[in-house]
Amino acid sequence: MFIQAGSNSGIDPSTVLTSFVTTMVGLSVATERVTQMIKQWIAKWVTASPWAIHCFSFLVGIGVVMLSGQDPIGIQGFTKYGFACWQSWVSWILSGLLVSGGSAFWNHALDLVQAAKVQKETAVNAALPAGQKIPA
Repeated sequence: MFIQAGSNSGIDPSTVLTSFVTTMVGLSVATERVTQMIKQWIAKWVTASPWAIHCFSFLVGIGVVMLSGQDPIGIQGFTKYGFACWQSWVSWILSGLLVSGGSAFWNHALDLVQAAKVQKETAVNAALPAGQKIPA
């Protein structure tokens, strides 16, 4: 999805970026929720170091991305649930690292992408003749 959209593909880069960030927000929220549930089930996590919790969140992130069947990075050769495919593992590990950072980061990134898109649409609408607007 992300890498495959080139200048010759006719796909708007802002649409690809919005789709990527939206997918990452959803996976990140799921990772946070699963991590919190497991932390509540295991009493030892109350006294665990932040480093251990971050490592655990990274592993949960890999699991969430793996079970979702998504390939947010867009790696060529990715196979859904392809446990014997190295491209799938690379995608899961990189995506797991990205989603374990937290949904606040991805929500902020999504806000920035949407603001840039609105600014671009406003500039295009201002350049059009009076009464004409691009469809939303």
